[in-house]
Amino acid sequence: MRSPISAVVLIAFTGLLFACKPKPEPVQVVEEDPTEEVDAAPEVAMIEACKLEMTDPEPIEWTTYWDASATLQNGESPSYVHSAYWASQEEAAELIRSKSAVTLSLSCSTAGPPSIFMSLAALGASIQDVPLGSGEYTVVGNAQELQPGQFLAGTVSVDQRTFVPSGGTISIDRFDMDGVRGSFRIDGKESGENGAEFRLSGTFNMPCRGGSNESKCEARSTVAQ
Repeated sequence: MRSPISAVVLIAFTGLLFACKPKPEPVQVVEEDPTEEVDAAPEVAMIEACKLEMTDPEPIEWTTYWDASATLQNGESPSYVHSAYWASQEEAAELIRSKSAVTLSLSCSTAGPPSIFMSLAALGASIQDVPLGSGEYTVVGNAQELQPGQFLAGTVSVDQRTFVPSGGTISIDRFDMDGVRGSFRIDGKESGENGAEFRLSGTFNMPCRGGSNESKCEARSTVAQ
């Protein structure tokens, strides 16, 4: 569509070029409709990461997301997964030196409403304890002694409420150089003297991001980094 400015410039230029010729018929300028829709900016790609369901003390369901945008200000998504398996040899050596190597950890969160944050991590586990592939593992809370091959459930936050896990299970269906998929169940109690019984279950399916200390993540070639 010719813009009003372009049309005016064209008319003026034509008038100067053919000044000695009969005056041409005026060009009708069609004004652009100010209500005409303009293509919206592309939305940031969000991949479904976790589906969560709390049955006690009250039923609530959530879907959380993994942010596939090219740049993340804090280096994380609303939900994410990390593993020392995705580190190069040099990165693994640094993780071991700094005592920050974790065989597998994951977090599911969303701003809601209501908001939720939960996490599971195989702290202190070796590659023999939690190998790549599928497996069933025990989940324990902070009050219990964590054994190699068990996953620690962090405190679960739901809006302003705090729930303290006491146990559960995690089932991993796929764990490879692209990411992880599986399900979990966490039991516990709400914090406080007369805290209500708590149960949260869910599924997760997330690619690795291939960020800091994860350069061997094979999903790097198929998802935005």
